[in-house]
Amino acid sequence: MNIFYTVNDKYVPQLAAGITSICENNKKADRICFFVASMGITEDNKNKLKEMTEAYGDSEHTRTVEIIEIVDLKSKIGFDFDTNGWNEIVLARLLVDKLLPEDVEKVLYLDGDTICVGPLDELWNMDMDGKAIGGSIEPTANRKRKEDLGLK
Repeated sequence: MNIFYTVNDKYVPQLAAGITSICENNKKADRICFFVASMGITEDNKNKLKEMTEAYGDSEHTRTVEIIEIVDLKSKIGFDFDTNGWNEIVLARLLVDKLLPEDVEKVLYLDGDTICVGPLDELWNMDMDGKAIGGSIEPTANRKRKEDLGLK
């Protein structure tokens, strides 16, 4: 199972909680690889994330973190953008196909503060019916935002 996040150093505590929740609730998964698109995560925090995650592994179950450092996101996006106050790392999810290794065929993108309360098997194995991408609106989104997105 491949999980993809986009965070900066300030969001590492939330990310660590999310990774822990996935490891705790998916103990039967043979392999979980966390890909983290980073803008400025310190070496100390990178090492802590790796150590914490690898501690959940054993001889039959691997748990790894790969940090993908992004130096100049604006040049990779190719157009001007306004993140409305959010850190620009949030846009790195738009580049997931360019950031991940070529052998990764499937990935779940999760926000850095998502807590997993159960196994992800059903989501991971969901039949996408030939679609390249699926999504879910954040449950805290207000009615106007849902309507603007065409969701009722």
